[in-house]
Amino acid sequence: MKFNKNKKIGIISTIIIAIIVIIVGITIVIKNSSYSPTKDLSAKFSGYSQSGTVAFKGNIPSKIAKKIAKSVGLPSVYADQLIEDQAHITDSLSTETAAKLVSDSSLTTENANKVKKYIEYMQDISIAVSNKQSVKSLIASIKKSAFRSTGSNWDNYGTLGETNLKNGQDLNYVVYVKKDSGNPIKTSYKTFKVSGLKKPTVKNVSSTFSSLSAKFEGLSGQGVLVLKAIEKGKKQEIIHGSNDNNDNVVKGETNGSLSNGDKITLLGSKLAKLASSQQTIYKGDKNLTLNVSGLVDPKKIDLSAIKKSFLAEFTKAKIKKIDLTYSGGNKNKMFLGVKIKATGADISGFSSDSNKESSYESNSYWELKNNKIVNQEDVSWSEND
Repeated sequence: MKFNKNKKIGIISTIIIAIIVIIVGITIVIKNSSYSPTKDLSAKFSGYSQSGTVAFKGNIPSKIAKKIAKSVGLPSVYADQLIEDQAHITDSLSTETAAKLVSDSSLTTENANKVKKYIEYMQDISIAVSNKQSVKSLIASIKKSAFRSTGSNWDNYGTLGETNLKNGQDLNYVVYVKKDSGNPIKTSYKTFKVSGLKKPTVKNVSSTFSSLSAKFEGLSGQGVLVLKAIEKGKKQEIIHGSNDNNDNVVKGETNGSLSNGDKITLLGSKLAKLASSQQTIYKGDKNLTLNVSGLVDPKKIDLSAIKKSFLAEFTKAKIKKIDLTYSGGNKNKMFLGVKIKATGADISGFSSDSNKESSYESNSYWELKNNKIVNQEDVSWSEND
């Protein structure tokens, strides 16, 4: 009887130990099991085909951070900070908060080492999204890439392909792990077929010509093109001056130095790209020629106000030349920079070598109204040789 009792106790003890071993084993397996992040990923497409966008759902970066924090055994007080760091990010990973946490003097050596391990695992992971590369090609590009920034610890590959999507495209989302050893995150990917985007209206670029409003501003020889598109009864400026020639819409380097009588060409293929929107896409390469007119002839400007101002300061000077520089506005109200070349004066206003020619400029712009310079108050001149 005593033997049977001891036998029963032994069996029960064995069962209890076995249960404990199983529980510990399951815990270890769960803790160290690999996680394929993209299994929880979904995508929602919106906008128009060829300019569509995507919003990813699944909180992948946050889940990656949570899994790694748990794997290295970080206490929740620290893990929560690192997970929150990823809460509003859909396609990249950051270890910036973790890097700051390591230097926290209140952190124990044990926890500091855990944070360092967390950083190591996180920095071995790259997230890449592309609608131009296959999964295989994208992973190969990630392996070759040098986009990892050790400064900010942002870790993703190149430009993410989340915009300019069109129906029928494959959009690949890849989570790539550089070193699988020990890292609880497993390399995984998911391919989405872009769909549900609205179909844009396609028009020929020549149809935009009638809705364009072109005028020229400035002085002849320094003129600029102001081009506006009329849409729904409203004019929207699309080109204004030489700074807007970056898209090469205007053929040649003429914009900003135009003269009355010039002809300029707007390239249809470039204009189509400039005029296109999400709803309407313009195509074609028909060019548009414009005749330059309406610029103010600098030879017809009354300069008496400028001369009067300058000679009031340099009474013995002889003006040789006045140069005007267009600085904005139109012929109704224009602003000009003024430079004067003169002899017989120096900066103090006293007579000097009558043969010496010096250059001067005013300290403010001059206003032009109806081809006449408006008198300026408190104008001063400085020598700029």
